[in-house]
Amino acid sequence: MNAPRAGGRIRGGSTMDIVRRNGLMLLLAAATTAAAYPTAAEVIRVPQDQPTIQRGIDVAQNGDTVLVADGVYTGIGNRDVDFRGKAITVESENGADACTVDCQRLGRAFIFQSGETRDAVLRGFSIINGDTGARRELGGGVTCFNNASPTIEGCVFDANTAGIYNGGALYCGPGSSALVRGCAFRRSTSGGGAVFCDRGAARFEHCTIEENTCGIGGGVFCSNAAPVFFNCLIVNNVATDGNYGGGGVMLNAGANPEFYNCTISGNRANLGGAFFLNRDSNLVIQDCILWNDVPNEIQIAQGTPDVTYSDVEGGWPGEGNIDQDPLFVVGPFGGYYLSQRSAGEPQDSPCVDAGSDTSQAIGLDDRTTRTDQVGDAGLVDMGYHHPTGGGPGQCDLIRKVKASCKGRQAPFKIKAKVKSSLPEGTVLTLVLDGDRKAAAVVDRRGKARATFRNVEAGAHEVCLRECPGDCGQTDC
Repeated sequence: MNAPRAGGRIRGGSTMDIVRRNGLMLLLAAATTAAAYPTAAEVIRVPQDQPTIQRGIDVAQNGDTVLVADGVYTGIGNRDVDFRGKAITVESENGADACTVDCQRLGRAFIFQSGETRDAVLRGFSIINGDTGARRELGGGVTCFNNASPTIEGCVFDANTAGIYNGGALYCGPGSSALVRGCAFRRSTSGGGAVFCDRGAARFEHCTIEENTCGIGGGVFCSNAAPVFFNCLIVNNVATDGNYGGGGVMLNAGANPEFYNCTISGNRANLGGAFFLNRDSNLVIQDCILWNDVPNEIQIAQGTPDVTYSDVEGGWPGEGNIDQDPLFVVGPFGGYYLSQRSAGEPQDSPCVDAGSDTSQAIGLDDRTTRTDQVGDAGLVDMGYHHPTGGGPGQCDLIRKVKASCKGRQAPFKIKAKVKSSLPEGTVLTLVLDGDRKAAAVVDRRGKARATFRNVEAGAHEVCLRECPGDCGQTDC
């Protein structure tokens, strides 16, 4: 073992919010599975109790938790880690920003191959440098096959590859109905898809799939599969194959995926910038935004798309569809918010209050398209919804706010630091004593910093405007 370096309801059910944007991670508030088992659950700590993640799993029983300390994990026992069919939770102690599995181009991170159910939970890891191309295997970061259907939450897949094979980051194979929630997939390469869905019915919620480059299906490749994508952001992916396409999503061999409240934008391919349908594939798109994909939004070789209540550049027939600039703006979690006068922008996006049902019925009333983070109300807005400032998304990802006073005499300066699992580029507002404000941008490690100058002597408090309960105190 190489020691770690320091380092509401929705369609089909209910959800607990986790989000990660631009590597966007939503780290779910932990829900234990221990109650389903008659024996007392144990927590096995890595590396305190067991030296590697695999050893932790090997000694775990159904209902146990393998809790992995902060650090970067490499080597045998920390890659090609097999859940062995166990209904256990393997999670990092402090989220994906603090705990990384680095495969070092020698394999993948995790394997589910023994019929695991959704009670097998993988939560809160950065998974990097997975590579299964030399093995001619699918799924460079994580693979699920033999009906394995785990829950994967709050993970960041970065710079993984399957070589010329499919699923640069994740493979959901035959019979897999994996639940993938609040994960980010970025900078993957493969023959087909950062995410490859093959003859299964996986479900993706609140995920970000961006900046991947694959032969076909730059973001997602579906072959004879029926996955569901709910409230996902699929942006800036590239499909390089000159004969096919699907910069965002490629459908093949009778695939039948469904997309609800997704934003697909900025993707590129030879054919079908957003979607390419081939070999009798069908597609459901509802309450989505398809905009600024090159060369077009939907290209059909063989297949039938059913598109309703969506904004499609160039237009598309279907109930409730529009063809108008969505007026994207930048907000606290980055891009793809919708311009709204009530949030301070000069005009209203045509996608606001233009969806198929109420936000409450759909399960997005605790999320937002507004830059001021007020939750969606009334008819649901089209496209991807970010977490609201006071909701269970962003604030659950704040680990600590610390304030420290510097200087020997007045005027002092206060340095504020935020530790979080928020995505790089997230803009936060720190408030000193309820009055003075300073912007802080989250870096790759989830940290954000700001400095307040000309501070008087006395007790002071720095709080996050977005999450008023997250504060740090200091005396000058």
